[in-house]
Amino acid sequence: MPSLSKKHLLRGRVIRICILLAIFSFVLFSLHYFADIFSIKPSHVSPTTSQLSTVQKVIDGDTIEVLVDGKKERVRLIGIDAPEFGDEEHPAECFAQEALSEAKELLDGKIIRLVSDPTQDNRDKYERLLRYVFLEDGTNVNERMIAGGFAREYSYLGIPYQYRQEFQEAERDAKNKKLGLWAEGACSVLQ
Repeated sequence: MPSLSKKHLLRGRVIRICILLAIFSFVLFSLHYFADIFSIKPSHVSPTTSQLSTVQKVIDGDTIEVLVDGKKERVRLIGIDAPEFGDEEHPAECFAQEALSEAKELLDGKIIRLVSDPTQDNRDKYERLLRYVFLEDGTNVNERMIAGGFAREYSYLGIPYQYRQEFQEAERDAKNKKLGLWAEGACSVLQ
């Protein structure tokens, strides 16, 4: 009889060790799997802020100039990349004029709501505010630019942001519908 008890005790220990190893493995896997999420957040994550502002100037399809508390500020729309006009060293990108025209139509002189994203820095390397832009009717301008084919979804350094899934879906829809820069012949380089 005593040998049966020893077997029983040994089996219980083996089971407990297996359970502990499984838990330990799961924790290690989770840390490895989610490490990129934990390590990419800005060091100074702040709560979401929202403020009304008036658009003074549309610079291009993803950058505007606004008046905030009596001060002019440049704002870069989070999650989108509109074609650039270029300069002496770089040629203008395809569909830059159309993106600018659409942004002007939507925003020029309008009262808007600027909303920050706690997963993103407050400003980019050019000192522009990073914001979502909403019209008075609640339209998310960032998403609308993508949905119309006037901009691409863009994740700075791959850092996930609040509306990333919606913006990626809007881009897929624009591509499928061949809208804007995705239209046949519009920008052959992108096709």
